[in-house]
Parts: sequence; structure tokens; C-alpha cells
Amino acid sequence: MNTSSRSVPLAYLSRIALLTQGATLLLLGLLYYVLLREPGAVYGLVAPIDALHSGPAFAASLPSLLHVAALICMTYAIAGPGKPALLAACGGWFLLDSWFELAQYGPVARWIVAHAPAWFDTLPVLERVRPHFMFGTFDFADLAAIALGTVGAWFWIVHFHPWEERASCNRLVHTA
Repeated sequence: MNTSSRSVPLAYLSRIALLTQGATLLLLGLLYYVLLREPGAVYGLVAPIDALHSGPAFAASLPSLLHVAALICMTYAIAGPGKPALLAACGGWFLLDSWFELAQYGPVARWIVAHAPAWFDTLPVLERVRPHFMFGTFDFADLAAIALGTVGAWFWIVHFHPWEERASCNRLVHTA
């Protein structure tokens, strides 16, 4: 009988921790919308929650920061490790979130609304494309928050979840 204890690889634990941290950031962003944004800002929430609904002005871009940071962490936890995966997660989510923000800019938003297929209006979630761009608000502060969230997630991953380097060190120790 083999009595040696099985240990969970550090890389696996780091991925689980990073996935959990990303999900927590996403949940915090959702709570911000539910508690501090106007009723109806959350898709699928029909009854308004009577809460604060007037957050501090400097925190208005917090959901943009939390969203990009959360999705980078979660994507890298699934796709990583490695610099290509980190660059793809950071670059991909930065570009996608920035595009959605820029697409709320007046002329761009009007073009999207005019060219969105009519069948979008018949499908859940896609039915919100036109209203999102028609009534969304473009804000340079949101773009800055997206950039800050991207850099913050990169820093967090590199400095607190460097499982690739730890795995390399473990290989060096075990092969010596």
C-alpha cells in the first residue's frame, strides 16, 4: 500500500485562487450596479432594489475597472500559464472593453443601432444591443478605468500568481 501523501500542485491552487479572485471582482461590480446605479441598469433585474443609487462621483467608473480586471484574471486562470496567455488575456479584454466603451460614442452608437440586425430584438440578451448603444454613455474616465484595470490585473497576476516560475523552480529542485 502506498502511504505517500498526494499533494495538490501549486499551479492548480494558484489557478483556483485566481479564478476565485476574478469571480469576486465580478461580483463586486455587479453589487455596485445593483446598489449604486439607477434601477433597471442590471439586465434581468425587473424590480428595482431600493438602495443607495447615488454613488460617489469618483467611483462611477469602478465597474469598468472591476469588469476588465475580473475577466483578465478568470481568463488567465483558465488559459495560463505563460506570457502569451497573459498578453492575450490582457490585450483581448482591454480591446474588447475599450471597444464597447468607444461604441457608446454618439456617431458610432448611431451607426451600430442603424445596422444591428432586426432579429437581435427577438433574442434574450441581444435584444439589449440597441438600447445599450442608444442610451449608453461614453466616458473617457471609463477608458482610463479599463486601462488601469488591465494594468492592475497584469501586476496582480505577475506578482502574486507566478505559478509558471514556481513550477520551473520546482522542476530545477526535483531534477538536481
